[in-house]
Amino acid sequence: MPPPSDRSQHPRSSPGVALRSPPSHNPLSSPSSLPSKLSPPLSENPTLREELLSYLERDVFYLEGKAAVEKQVLGLVREDGALTSKKTNKTSLRSINDEIRAVAMERQEAMAKVVKSSRDDASREEGAAERGEEGEAKTASEKKKIRFIFDSEDLLDACKRIPATRNLGMDKDVTYGLIKVMFATPDLVDMREKFRELHPHNLQVGIDDILEDSSRFVAHRQALGLKVIEEEYIPIARQYCKYGVPSSLRGRVYRVAMGMAGSVGAKERRYFSGLTNSMKALKYPIHDELFTMDCVTTVANDMSFFPFAEPLTNVVLAFSRDDWLREMSRARANECLEHVCEDGSTIKVPASSVHPFKGFVKYASPLALTYQEEEEIYFTFRAMYASLWSKLNTISSKEGELLHVVKTFEELLFALHPGLFLHLLSIGVDPLQVAFPWIHLAFSNVLDAEQLLLLWDRLVGYDDLTILSLFAASIFLFRAEILLCCGSKEEVGNVFKGNWGRRLKVVPLLQAVLWPDVLK
Repeated sequence: MPPPSDRSQHPRSSPGVALRSPPSHNPLSSPSSLPSKLSPPLSENPTLREELLSYLERDVFYLEGKAAVEKQVLGLVREDGALTSKKTNKTSLRSINDEIRAVAMERQEAMAKVVKSSRDDASREEGAAERGEEGEAKTASEKKKIRFIFDSEDLLDACKRIPATRNLGMDKDVTYGLIKVMFATPDLVDMREKFRELHPHNLQVGIDDILEDSSRFVAHRQALGLKVIEEEYIPIARQYCKYGVPSSLRGRVYRVAMGMAGSVGAKERRYFSGLTNSMKALKYPIHDELFTMDCVTTVANDMSFFPFAEPLTNVVLAFSRDDWLREMSRARANECLEHVCEDGSTIKVPASSVHPFKGFVKYASPLALTYQEEEEIYFTFRAMYASLWSKLNTISSKEGELLHVVKTFEELLFALHPGLFLHLLSIGVDPLQVAFPWIHLAFSNVLDAEQLLLLWDRLVGYDDLTILSLFAASIFLFRAEILLCCGSKEEVGNVFKGNWGRRLKVVPLLQAVLWPDVLK
């Protein structure tokens, strides 16, 4: 194990930001400045109450780094559970739910359709066949091509529109990145302590298992992994994941780490069967088409995953019907739409409250290489979405969610290589503009499958999304020499063009950014 960090030599601070003492005029900056008794009471003096709350808000945010973010999102309003901007260069920008309603109206589709029986389906198919070319012509002329509701770029635009936090007593110049809201983010010393198991002194799956004399290490990890699976104890499984998981055990270890049994049981199979039956009995015309389109355009065009297009489509469609996610997800970005049936009852659409977006299936596709059955893929994917991926799709002030994670990336990169950060800004490239899609999709759009799963091993083990921030910063440092030679956006784009990330090695890059002196 690596020696513990000496925090006395590394005072905690926000990278690139010089923290200042609270302004001297703040009556809450010292206990002695507070009156022993407030007269009249705060409830009877709203002006004094608001003034004190204003000071408290500033000081709490100064100390905690995140206490008042949601109150400072002045340019955003919450509508139907989705964040939408009051001021935007897109005059027709609406909440995600409103966008879906608009698509349904354009296509003259209901949000949900109840299929009463298989006989009804057969009669509909016969009727469609009889209409023949007339129906096809009508579809071509009247039915507009469906579009994705949003993607990573749209989500970044929403994050950028959140204004800087007020009343912090800080200069505006300190917000050098795209995210203007100030957070207390972990610095490199914090990262070393948090991810200490990654220290080069420790043997790692992803490095030591591919060496020539790795047989003893591989055998040891296999034997230990089998004991972890047998134990079915979450903390032990997660600790095991921090050092990497052998591919032959990954599926079962992930299940244990996510709080499930090592293998799919009869109860889970019945539950998944119920979801697949509901896919036949209840159609979501808009959502089903969007989820299917994502699978076709994303998975079918990827050489690693195109054989799994059909099972992944089934998994994603079943996911949309699972109301378990509404209650169990750590974060929820949107509320369900409601469809009123002929009998007056209402149906929540989708039952999971997760709306489709471009690239969504990438959260599930790597698991198709780990599991053989749809049920196995489904329950691990569902657990990972509830605990991890849901936080990457929610804009809030909470630590460990999207805003905090991408702000951590900006702070880390600026602290580690300010020259590179400023050079990129000088040529019109914001580092987060490049890195945001990587972080949002957990690098499933960058790495090859083997390296991606090695990164996800650590993600499951630490249950901490800031490792994505760290890895994104490590890529910029790894490419720093080339990026410093770039003189335009186009040249930077060429550096990250095509399959550039397929040769990246996850564990060496993480170790290089955390402990560069050890690896010299």
